[in-house]
Amino acid sequence: MALSGSYNDLYVRQYTDMIEHELQQKGSRLRGLVNIETAMGERRYFNKLGKLGSYTRTSRLEAVQLQDQTNERRFVTPTYIEAAVGIDDIDLIRYQRSPQPELAEALALELGRQMDTIIINALGGSAEREVNGSFSAAAFDATNFQIAVNSNSLAATSMSGDTGLHEGKLIQAKQKLLSAYATDGNEELYVVGPAKQLAGMLSRAFASDSAAYMQGMPQVNLPGLEKSLDGLLGMRFIMYEDSGTSSGDQYVYVFPKSAVKLGVWKDINFRVDDRVDMAGDVKQVKANMAIGAVRMFEEKVVRILCDPTPAYA
Repeated sequence: MALSGSYNDLYVRQYTDMIEHELQQKGSRLRGLVNIETAMGERRYFNKLGKLGSYTRTSRLEAVQLQDQTNERRFVTPTYIEAAVGIDDIDLIRYQRSPQPELAEALALELGRQMDTIIINALGGSAEREVNGSFSAAAFDATNFQIAVNSNSLAATSMSGDTGLHEGKLIQAKQKLLSAYATDGNEELYVVGPAKQLAGMLSRAFASDSAAYMQGMPQVNLPGLEKSLDGLLGMRFIMYEDSGTSSGDQYVYVFPKSAVKLGVWKDINFRVDDRVDMAGDVKQVKANMAIGAVRMFEEKVVRILCDPTPAYA
């Protein structure tokens, strides 16, 4: 019987050892923007001491007037996050090499994104607290620390209606934080928001005399840092797509590092196990963590509402 193939069947097929990850946010972008505390037990408490008063002494040998001390406890409980994937020996036969390192990295990237979700929820959500032995939740102060989508009073050029992120809104945010003593000037302020809002801010910076707003900043390698805006109004700009929305308007947050505490019961941990309950030789690659986050001060977080389709972006 004659052969029916051609010389093409003798071609060598070569496969690279490189495995590329799908485009995605590569791990946490917000972890480095908050204070981290090791945690254990059912809850992790963070104590806050209230402001003390004083008095004017008016005569000699008068009685001391003791001041009452006020305090509050904020606390977090752990959230357990798991991610796992299986590798069958049938898969390994077909692979050129084991993809185990890349799978472990993919799991780490996912857990990093989940960590950011917990942090962003702490920034704009309710903060658990204990006051006078009773538990309650402190809601985000949208009355005093939220900037409306149509707030344009301090913009460098005339603007009206709903707008995206611009220098006027950032100046208002900084003014709110300074007025509340949320930062004394020694603590960096972070601006966290979607790429479209940062791009709109960048276009305005190039269109105006942006040098008047720039301040020198150390070049620290922060994940998601938009270096073209670094130092604008003395702030660091971090691109984060999942900052949240309200009625279609995108959220941008401005805050210092001390605004949120991240409690870590168990940092991202990996293990590889044999799955003897499955046929063949199956390996399970698993990653998990246990963390929680809480906003420590309502006065340290400003939320800016931004039009998702600003004309200048």
